[in-house]
Amino acid sequence: MSFWTRVFGRGATILPADGSGQTASFEPKIPRKTTGFKLNAVDCGDEWPKTWDRLLAPGWALEGHFTMWDVASFVREQRLAYPDAHLFAVLEDVHQAFYTSGHALERDGLANIEPEKTPGLHPASFESFADGEPAEFIGLSHPSEFPIRHAMFMDFVGKSAAGAWQGQLHWSDGKHGCPSIVGGTPERPAISGWEWGWDKRSYVMRVPAKTAAEAIAAFPNGYFYGDLQADQNYHLAKHLDETFDLRIFGLGATYAGYMRDTPLSKSEASALGANLAKLYSKAPDDVAKQIADIVYGQHTFFLSYADR
Repeated sequence: MSFWTRVFGRGATILPADGSGQTASFEPKIPRKTTGFKLNAVDCGDEWPKTWDRLLAPGWALEGHFTMWDVASFVREQRLAYPDAHLFAVLEDVHQAFYTSGHALERDGLANIEPEKTPGLHPASFESFADGEPAEFIGLSHPSEFPIRHAMFMDFVGKSAAGAWQGQLHWSDGKHGCPSIVGGTPERPAISGWEWGWDKRSYVMRVPAKTAAEAIAAFPNGYFYGDLQADQNYHLAKHLDETFDLRIFGLGATYAGYMRDTPLSKSEASALGANLAKLYSKAPDDVAKQIADIVYGQHTFFLSYADR
């Protein structure tokens, strides 16, 4: 049985950060067909566990046995309670997603901080590595520093064209790798052998950004040759938000998640297919129709930003 057919079963438990032990029921609205799903969400506030790169917005640590569909459902359930923030998740293959994000930050200059010239740094961003030695700057490490990252990210993406995402990927129908687009509900592709099918830990941040695309600054991704890079992911996300009210809500190692309040109509799906067809430099002649068929009736879908 493929992991896609084992995906969903139960609701999740939200654990408060104060240790009170009281739990809140979370029953995802995305239809579930099978058992095996378990997700506990611990509200960490500003006090995150250590990760490859420190998370720069408050939020939840997710624990259990879950997939990116479960993460999407959690985001959809919680987002209306935080109108002043955009929820942004680490979607799938979490360890690899942190690895590529960390390298993207380094390569794109988003980790180049001169502490003596940067006001607003938090004490958590300094660490002493031996007794008696002064604390050294280890990188942005606290949610209070998100405005620093955000300013650097917006400066970075401002150097590339709005259409920089066009013609960057090869289309995949999923027969020889990850499918380029996967619907969020109700059907899921019967693909087996994806090592990252289930995650045991992930994170959802409440990012204080004006737009969903700007929330990417909290977890930029796009590192390997042939993938959409961090700035291209931003420009595509901005375009889809402004044109179709599709908000990016997370990035994993392979997929970007998009959602909107209502399912896409037939005409909207057709227009989206024509738009996203521009993303591919190598694709069948009917790729716009294939995309439209996948996204029609969906309010959530996952778009591969990587050639896998």
